[in-house]
Amino acid sequence: RVDGKIVSATVSTVIQRDSRDTESTVSNTTLKYRANIRYVYTVAQRDFTSAAITLGWSPLYGSAEDAQAITARYPVGAHVDVYYDPGNPDAAVLQRGMKEGTLSPLILATMFGIGSAAFFWAFATMHVS
Repeated sequence: RVDGKIVSATVSTVIQRDSRDTESTVSNTTLKYRANIRYVYTVAQRDFTSAAITLGWSPLYGSAEDAQAITARYPVGAHVDVYYDPGNPDAAVLQRGMKEGTLSPLILATMFGIGSAAFFWAFATMHVS
């Protein structure tokens, strides 16, 4: 853990279009909002910049107010605790622990790994007549 400083806290609008929509119609789009937090920190006399709040994907919010509530927790100029990977100081977050979006890629990778291992085992033990 090191001390960091918030350098920007904004909300951006994301337009999501229904993937089943083959036409570009306005009626099948949804507005979502993302909290964009940028912070700086120093590790071993090297300066870093990051935008990750938690591990996993950046959540999208259904209202601008929900995203603004996140940015309000991290006002520009505030000093924050930054948790970084000692082996890769570029990788940092403001909140430790499992958050939404973190477990899904792990589960998919595990399933893919098990499936691949089973395939290779079956192929390696196959006897040709």
